[in-house]
Amino acid sequence: MRKEWDPEWNSPHPSSEGSTFIQWKGTDVCMDLKFDCGCDLHVDAEFAYFVKCLHGHVYQLGTQVNVRRITDEELDAWGKICIVEGIE
Repeated sequence: MRKEWDPEWNSPHPSSEGSTFIQWKGTDVCMDLKFDCGCDLHVDAEFAYFVKCLHGHVYQLGTQVNVRRITDEELDAWGKICIVEGIE
């Protein structure tokens, strides 16, 4: 039984243009999920470390998010909303 986070499983997605790490702090999350078993579902929850699909399979949520650099045109189209500035 694997309890630790698998570093390979948590590595950046091959198409990602950067690397990220989410530290889940038990706060609210709203997400749409598509699973390999064919289940598509939506979740609004707190403490979402694992998700049970409609077929009864339990999936562990990883710590990675795909990132990509956007163009100035895309930035203008989005209206510069919800930009979070990071700190070191």
